[in-house]
Amino acid sequence: MNAPTDIPGFGFTDMLQYKLERLQICAAYIAKALARNDSLSTFTDVVKSILINERVLFDNGEAFAVVQADTHERGTALFVFVAGGRLKALYALEDMLIDYAKHIGASRLTGLARTGFSKRHTPGWKLTKQTWMIKEL
Repeated sequence: MNAPTDIPGFGFTDMLQYKLERLQICAAYIAKALARNDSLSTFTDVVKSILINERVLFDNGEAFAVVQADTHERGTALFVFVAGGRLKALYALEDMLIDYAKHIGASRLTGLARTGFSKRHTPGWKLTKQTWMIKEL
């Protein structure tokens, strides 16, 4: 399981080493998810954002979620930037994400999903009226 970023007695070097070990375990899942999402972000972009604490990696060895706080005037959401892995293992991460969201004062989880995945969401998630659109230039 991913460690929070504020473990007492867990120094900077320990945390950096821990993050790198977890990233190595999740590397193939992250690369696959970025490719399937047709993302402009690279694996290197994701790694950098985690190492400088812009985003947080949660994983359980068979699935991962990279999240970031998305703060607005009306409140904060924990945005799932990219996630993937085995479906049941991915669902198992949800409680950790909810706990972390509450810890940072977020009032909701948000995320974008491929059309096929949105048909398999867990209870409590609702599909919005928004659609992510991309126009290549």
